[in-house]
Amino acid sequence: MAESKWETADRMFRLHSDWPQIIKELRTVHGIGLTEAIEAAFSHAGCRRWCNRRMNLFERCRKQAAHHLRVHGSEGLIVYENGLFRVR
Repeated sequence: MAESKWETADRMFRLHSDWPQIIKELRTVHGIGLTEAIEAAFSHAGCRRWCNRRMNLFERCRKQAAHHLRVHGSEGLIVYENGLFRVR
């Protein structure tokens, strides 16, 4: 039986892969687009926690999160509440 998107995200998370590697693997293995790969990665609690932490610790990640909010607004995958970014 083929690996599900969540299982792929879980495998990559357990291998301590970085974000681009996780997304690339999801897109390659499942033949999906960027948005669907990101949503699949965020379906994994560990990936969500990892992203939440990075968005609030690292300037580069904060800038990317802020840009995502400007571009996508309330329809985006990231929210800013109580001075912190988090995955919706």
